[in-house]
Amino acid sequence: VKWIEGKRTAVHDPEAPPAWARFYEIETNKPFFCNRNGVPTYDYNEIDPERTEGYAWYGDWGNDVSKAYAEWSEKWKDRLAAADAVPLVIVGDSTVCKFSEGDPRHGWGEYIPEYFKDSVKVINLAKSGRSTRTFLSEGLWDNALAEKPVFILIQFGHNDNHAPDKPESTSADTDYADNLRRYVDDARAIGATPILITPMYRRKFDDYGKLKDTLQPYADAMKKVAEEKKAAVIDLHTASGELFRKIGEPGCLEMASTPEDRTHFNEKGARAMADLIMQRIPEAEPSVRPYLKNGSDVK
Repeated sequence: VKWIEGKRTAVHDPEAPPAWARFYEIETNKPFFCNRNGVPTYDYNEIDPERTEGYAWYGDWGNDVSKAYAEWSEKWKDRLAAADAVPLVIVGDSTVCKFSEGDPRHGWGEYIPEYFKDSVKVINLAKSGRSTRTFLSEGLWDNALAEKPVFILIQFGHNDNHAPDKPESTSADTDYADNLRRYVDDARAIGATPILITPMYRRKFDDYGKLKDTLQPYADAMKKVAEEKKAAVIDLHTASGELFRKIGEPGCLEMASTPEDRTHFNEKGARAMADLIMQRIPEAEPSVRPYLKNGSDVK
């Protein structure tokens, strides 16, 4: 502010430090001034001279606020990042979960975070030995919902396929399908988007080198539920079968946690499953795309 022809006048100064106005228009955040009549004007130089003296229309009050905010942000940066995170929960069995350090087994859920931006918080709640039935009966599904996820990746089938006398066993067309319907409905009830993932093949071959298939009924049941509920589904069963046939039994052994294990994966196998899923997720559920590191270019 300079004196020009006997009047305090606001002039442009490109080297001036930051300044904050006393009053702002709430709708536009535009500074305003006024005479004694209270009528707003947006130009300091248009107010009466008696209102330009002895009244602080501009000041450096925001300097202290900016400094305090910077210190506050640094102190609470971890909590701020967590509050801004988009929770994505993964549920499933041992082909999905993260095992303890030193265990040769790895699940594909362990590697899913690598595909998402830092704003996504991936929470892998998959647990070894669980089926659609026991994940519900043990309260594990309630724990998943309590995370208030935006997305939920759901893969079951291997333990549902166990012998009928086992507590985890389900029938593909009846209780397995009913359980999946509940997963979809419960997820949507809290505002989450469920993404179903059919169980991958077990890597078992017959004497003629042909890949055996015991999980097709569960894959078919899941796809049927997805169609019925208009839910996203990734057909990992078909994709894994194509891969395993291509690389054959020797190639499949390179993915095994141990030579005898035809169900669980080492890191190479788990990463291969994660890659098959993430190749297909943008098309299966387009709302995921903005959260992917490579956006819609994931291939």
